[in-house]
Amino acid sequence: MLKRFFTDGPARCDQVIGIREHTRRNTGAILICVALLTAGCADDSGTNPTISPTLEGFSIGKDGGTAVYRSTVADVIVTLTIPAGALDADTDITIDHAQNNFPRPTGLVTEAVFEFGPDALVFNMPVDLEINYTDDLIAGLQESNLRVHKADNGNWIPLLGSVNAGNKIVTTKLDGFSVYGLKTIPNAGTDPGTDPGTDPGTDPGTDTGTGGVDPNTDPGTVGNSGNPNATLTWVQENVFGGVCSNCHTGATPPMGVNWSSQANTCSNVGRASQEITTMLEIESGNPDGSYVIWKVNGAGPNGEAIVDGQMPLFGTPLPAETIQNMSDWIADGTLGCTTGGTDPGTDPGTDPGTDPGTDPGTDPENETFEKIMIL
Repeated sequence: MLKRFFTDGPARCDQVIGIREHTRRNTGAILICVALLTAGCADDSGTNPTISPTLEGFSIGKDGGTAVYRSTVADVIVTLTIPAGALDADTDITIDHAQNNFPRPTGLVTEAVFEFGPDALVFNMPVDLEINYTDDLIAGLQESNLRVHKADNGNWIPLLGSVNAGNKIVTTKLDGFSVYGLKTIPNAGTDPGTDPGTDPGTDPGTDTGTGGVDPNTDPGTVGNSGNPNATLTWVQENVFGGVCSNCHTGATPPMGVNWSSQANTCSNVGRASQEITTMLEIESGNPDGSYVIWKVNGAGPNGEAIVDGQMPLFGTPLPAETIQNMSDWIADGTLGCTTGGTDPGTDPGTDPGTDPGTDPGTDPENETFEKIMIL
């Protein structure tokens, strides 16, 4: 929607043209001003409508582009990168600080809540959103827990993404427009719990740790299943590299899980899932116990619940044949990957001891929370 009405204070329509020096360099913003002026600044009574002085516009076409919104009222920068093909035609994109009618729970950075337009725009493919912040902006919050959230029916839903504390950037991907803001996800909790124990001190453990590429095994090796597609080469090209790495890549991938190369995929063999910490992302030899298989299926083999939604996050679910190829590769022993060394202390164990437990605990936010989606 090109024409916006806000309640933060009146502004004459002719002031929109001079909203910001950065805006004057932006063709899309000029188009917005022209549209507003052409439509007529005055309403039927001859008075000026209320227009947000912080609204900024960008014209982006089917070839893609980048919109950079530098707030004039808070130390925050929003960067929206739209790839070629995400839009079907030239589109006037608007970004502004959101109105006051959004929920304000603990952990929300109220100065970093933004409304994007046109309303309800849906992209043909995911676009990248970055929000740069400062230490002063997030004072009192746990920086490592910052995520982009979507306002949804009075709730804030965390999106798949990550925080780069060094560069003060939170990133995510969007499939459409809504109201988005910075907010912390809750801690796991501080309740001492009731789990019978996973004390790393006394149990010798059976966790094999994280793996790597096996230099002695060709990644195209077929295992006991006899399935020619149950190889590291195939699953990397068609699943992990071809689908998962659309989000899970780079130096700071979501939740630390990177699928962008054979080496990165092999590093997830034996890696504990951050969604269900009692499971491994890939448990070599046991597809039913591998969380990645649960995620692409949408549930465990006996209907066990996963955290949040089925993967992939964007696009259609994987075909059953593809999931079978993944399962066969894991059942065959993840050929092409090593399973790592012996980790002396993460087996669920027999020590009745001091594990903080599986009780979700007493998070200081004390609110209902939907965990971040991860593959």
